[in-house]
Amino acid sequence: MPRATILLLLALGIAQPASAQDYRRSILWRDRDAASDMFGFGDAPATAAAVARTSFDPIAPGDPGTDSVTARPVPGAQLEWEEPKQPSIIVPILGGLLGGATGAIGGTVIGAGQDTYSDDIPLGAIVGFVVGEALVLPVGVHLGNARHGSLLGDLGVSIITQVAAIGLGSVGSGAGYIVGVAGQLALTVVNERAVGRRRLRERAETSKSP
Repeated sequence: MPRATILLLLALGIAQPASAQDYRRSILWRDRDAASDMFGFGDAPATAAAVARTSFDPIAPGDPGTDSVTARPVPGAQLEWEEPKQPSIIVPILGGLLGGATGAIGGTVIGAGQDTYSDDIPLGAIVGFVVGEALVLPVGVHLGNARHGSLLGDLGVSIITQVAAIGLGSVGSGAGYIVGVAGQLALTVVNERAVGRRRLRERAETSKSP
């Protein structure tokens, strides 16, 4: 066999293990670098973003908690937290209107059936109208807000504001009562949304805590 062929085969045999060794070295170096990020014994301290990353979940530039150029986790960076959303405020308002109308009509029918005497406007119908509206309106608001708030709290707000609406109606006739009912609906929705926002925030913070 010619000497040049022998030298060429020897060169290829030496070059192949060297390239494989370089490849293994690059893999080990990458794993060591990832391990130092994950467990905090390398140059950079461990971060929540680094611990959550795996070789199957590559870090992309611009991710929260990473450097925009190198795509490496930034030490001490806080991941963004998006507050859970409630339904649009229009939904509990419509639910309150529907619930209030349903309760008022149903209460009027039930109350009128309890009267044993004949009047132009029976007392039972009036009481049934007021009670039914005050009790069912907060149910509609609560269901319209996907039950994120407190039904008992909404019920308390509705009853108190209904009493205030009756007081306004006794002073300013029908117009005062309508203004009072509008305030009843508004305050019930405000209470439902505020309690729902607080409960969603507490639930999210609990799920984030270790």
